[in-house]
Amino acid sequence: MRKFILLCFAVMLAQSCVTIDINKDPYYQKYNNQSYEKSSISGLSISNMRMNKNSKIATKKQYVGRNELKIKIENSSGGFYYVITVKEPMKVRFELSVKNSNSAIEASIVDKDKKEFFSLKSNGNRHKNRIEIIDFDKAGDYYLKFNSEENYRGKINILLNRIE
Repeated sequence: MRKFILLCFAVMLAQSCVTIDINKDPYYQKYNNQSYEKSSISGLSISNMRMNKNSKIATKKQYVGRNELKIKIENSSGGFYYVITVKEPMKVRFELSVKNSNSAIEASIVDKDKKEFFSLKSNGNRHKNRIEIIDFDKAGDYYLKFNSEENYRGKINILLNRIE
């Protein structure tokens, strides 16, 4: 009986020392005194991967959410892209993380008139992070393009948050 009481006391003590904030959103941040939506972005969506002609890609994992994208590429050469559909003009915080095992990859966002909103080149055996505010000034389709060198291997993570 004494052991049971000590065990109950120890459990209650441990519970009082541990606090878990289940309402904390890890993506809620401040940037230039502007806050971001905590949930998925209304009025914005990302399509599934599309490939350019003569491109080759082998992905180990791929996740396409409403406002995020995660890809683990085993072997790629050539270009592939995603379509970002914007239903109303908005400013978006674009967060890109690229980790290369070898070779290089270029990422860009362009509209149908080839106006460039974002560009990044990452060389082999590097980890690059970039955060940029992108002003989608009109509704329509924008293209998130990737172009990799022969035998590219790496991880790409993207998070989009609308500025309020």
